[in-house]
Amino acid sequence: MTRDELTDAVRKLYGEASTTHTDDLTIHNWLNRAIEELLGDAGAEEKLATFMSVPGQQEYGGADVGFPIDFMRPLAVYYDGLKLRHIDFREIVDASPDLQGTPLGYYLRLNPVKLGFHPIPADAKEIRLFYQASPTLMAAGTDEPAIPAPYHYALAYWAAAQWALADENIQRASAFMLQFERRKLELLGAGMSRTAETYPTVRWTGD
Repeated sequence: MTRDELTDAVRKLYGEASTTHTDDLTIHNWLNRAIEELLGDAGAEEKLATFMSVPGQQEYGGADVGFPIDFMRPLAVYYDGLKLRHIDFREIVDASPDLQGTPLGYYLRLNPVKLGFHPIPADAKEIRLFYQASPTLMAAGTDEPAIPAPYHYALAYWAAAQWALADENIQRASAFMLQFERRKLELLGAGMSRTAETYPTVRWTGD
């Protein structure tokens, strides 16, 4: 299904019960975010990026040299050959947030996406980042989602659920999400799952 066909499908799913006006651009954004939601646990492409730490710099993101612009979530992180453990940002706040040295752990911050290290790197060392890449999104009306065709309609259910949430209709949102989750499980069962440590999927909160 193309983006235009999926947009029509969302409107047909939701019907005339909406209490809010939803334009095509909003639905397009929902559909693209649905791709990220579906592939976050079901086989987004795995990649490797290598870049250098900067002494005294704790966090790294898309504007930093070598950091992957298509980064979605980490699978494994190595600093100077040492595999780092995932840590909660609150652990740093509760400990010594300004400590510098050889990093022992890393954390993920969202909006904007940042990968941080603790302790803060004190030297310029190689960082090897194994990550899941953001899927190719639909930019034109004739574009199709980069997922198997039998699961295209799942995106319409996720978008309809967001519309229901905007209408504060929790019951309808739950019903649409149930349909989405069923198809997501089918996709996982079809062999698209990947082995990965458990980290949150990056989600964009803006339109």
